[in-house]
Amino acid sequence: MRQVVGILASVRDLALTRADCLGAWLDEGDAFREAISYLEQWESDEALYRHLNSELYDRVLVAMELSERRPEIRFFSVSDTARGMELIEHVRRSNEPEPQPQSH
Repeated sequence: MRQVVGILASVRDLALTRADCLGAWLDEGDAFREAISYLEQWESDEALYRHLNSELYDRVLVAMELSERRPEIRFFSVSDTARGMELIEHVRRSNEPEPQPQSH
């Protein structure tokens, strides 16, 4: 868990230096809840997509692979519902239409 926290802390610190990053937060959990929460807020979908394709985001993917539990991934924007791993896959592939959010 310490290695994952270290990776995410470095991503957070570097993301916060970018003009289009509005915020980044890391919560390491506590003795009762061994969960890591990592959140980022981007100025626009385009800024988010650039970030998802960046070498910096590669570190987030490494942290997810090192996680002891399957990560829960959600993306929110004002205009639509939560999206998860499918958004990462879409943005990292080229020339494909964005998947539509699944309705529940």
